[in-house]
Amino acid sequence: MAKAIAGEIDKVASELSSHADANLRDIGTRLNEAVSAARTAVDWVVPTYGANTRAAHAGAVPYLELWGLVAGGWQMGRAALFAARHLAQGTGDARFMTAKIQTARFYADCLLPRATSLARTITEGSDSVLAVATEQF
Repeated sequence: MAKAIAGEIDKVASELSSHADANLRDIGTRLNEAVSAARTAVDWVVPTYGANTRAAHAGAVPYLELWGLVAGGWQMGRAALFAARHLAQGTGDARFMTAKIQTARFYADCLLPRATSLARTITEGSDSVLAVATEQF
């Protein structure tokens, strides 16, 4: 299911990346990077869960954070495309539509880059998490 959702995100990222507006292209670039990070995490979690369930569970919270960020970026990207269409057509409230694009750009610039570090936490952090004994907490 995660790979199917990533495919849907790819479609939006691709549309953004090929847009005439530089802001939308940049949003698309960041969304591509974030969904790539999510794929990296999925590609690690699925086989690891079968081989070492505890290691997969150690990355559960960052995994949920990662998908929350990526899904948020996906929806912000969709909103930016919607707003850009309305601006191009001269329909809707131009200030509101411009604000949607600016908000999506903020999300892409300031939040989506966290996806890469979360993927690294998921794929590389389990050993240090599991090294601490339960009674040490």
